[in-house]
Amino acid sequence: ELAQATSLIQQGIPLFEQSRSDAYNAMFIFVRARLYNNQGKPDEAVQLIDRYAPLFSRATGHPTMAIYPLLEKAQALAKKGAQQDCSKTLAQVEKMLTSFFGARHSDTHGKFHVIQAMNMYQKPEQALGLLSGALEVFNRFYGGDMKHLMQALAYQEIGNIYVKQGKYEDALQAYFKSETIY
Repeated sequence: ELAQATSLIQQGIPLFEQSRSDAYNAMFIFVRARLYNNQGKPDEAVQLIDRYAPLFSRATGHPTMAIYPLLEKAQALAKKGAQQDCSKTLAQVEKMLTSFFGARHSDTHGKFHVIQAMNMYQKPEQALGLLSGALEVFNRFYGGDMKHLMQALAYQEIGNIYVKQGKYEDALQAYFKSETIY
């Protein structure tokens, strides 16, 4: 699937270069950064998002186009182990989530909690709490349907924490749930 996604991104580059739509261009950069993250290239994801940072604020009619790229950046920073930079980016995202969503919760909040947990390996119990909260958000938002990439990532992260705690059977169960979803 990554090869197909890479091919689609390559096909979209000429459209991106010709487009005058800030919303389309922001979405394209977000998807490209997500692909980099999924390919295990967090440095490229961070560089891409930083390079196009002004674009996201120009997509004023689409506030989530400023939130989603920053979530991808935070995820890339968490993967790199850049905890301070990740925390700063997550603080930005949290302000934007509150401003845009108010008291409503969306699947974006679930992703936010997963990335927070990825950045908290030194506090496994807190990370597990965030991941559990993320799974609750996803369950409510998707009506119990377990097919979202971030749900799979949440279970994968739970498994990673259990491995670090030496809870191998629990880790295996979490990894199986992740594999079943995605």
